[in-house]
Amino acid sequence: MRVIAALCAGFLGFCAAGAVLGRPVRLERSRSRGPSRTQRRQQWLQQAGARVTAQQFYASSAAAGIAAFVLLAVLIDAWTVAIVPGLLCALIPQTYYAHQRRERLAQVVKSWPDGLRDLAASVNAGQALHGAVVSLARSGPEPLRRAFAGYEANARVSGMVPALEHIKSELADPASDRVLEVLILAKERGARHLGRILDELATSTTADLRANAEIDTARLEPKINTWVSASLPWLVLIIVCLGQDSVHRAFYAGGGGVLVVAVSAAFTFAGVALVRVLSRDPVEGRVFVGEEPSNG
Repeated sequence: MRVIAALCAGFLGFCAAGAVLGRPVRLERSRSRGPSRTQRRQQWLQQAGARVTAQQFYASSAAAGIAAFVLLAVLIDAWTVAIVPGLLCALIPQTYYAHQRRERLAQVVKSWPDGLRDLAASVNAGQALHGAVVSLARSGPEPLRRAFAGYEANARVSGMVPALEHIKSELADPASDRVLEVLILAKERGARHLGRILDELATSTTADLRANAEIDTARLEPKINTWVSASLPWLVLIIVCLGQDSVHRAFYAGGGGVLVVAVSAAFTFAGVALVRVLSRDPVEGRVFVGEEPSNG
């Protein structure tokens, strides 16, 4: 009975973790189209600036969860209590790299108004579009210099348009897509008054950044409250089980404890998933591509 309950609790935790990560468990056979999940995860890690492979990321997540589970199970002497904290610890690499990815992409997006004005100034001064982009890669804002680091070499080998397409694929950001698509169209078809177009695009991007900053500020407190509310009961439970009184440990080591932990874990992860869904703002789709990487 305990084995069955443990298996059910483990499967429930797996399903809950998938829901929290935005990848719910699907029982039907999936048809692979476009990049595989490993390839999308690898691109996601590259956008986060992580120097690890997708396999290393999965291994580190599993190692963090298993280490936390084993440590707490040994200290508390009640393995049921250690399940949910172990699952939460397994999400630490995901949370960390997701934050790094958001920060890096946000820095690029915040740099676009200045970068667009630099491009417009170069074009208005009579410089060719390719030369203006090379100047941006050499002396533009630091986040854009990092994003365009390989542009000059790639353009020399494969041409300007493929080099810009490569940058667009690496950034995988709707705001960057708009800018890069304007540059691609200007190169392929030519564009009169390109400097004025770039100035107007810089103005609209600045307005979008201001609105996004207000939204992020409003969402910060609910996010903190959600994770504190989800983690605090389990922290209290761990402290109680670490005490000298063995009554709590004995209870959670039995079948009744397994049931309580399973139900509590279901409510915890379901609540977190529900809050994430309700607090999720409509995300601008990438209209210039057909496949999007995972947002984490």
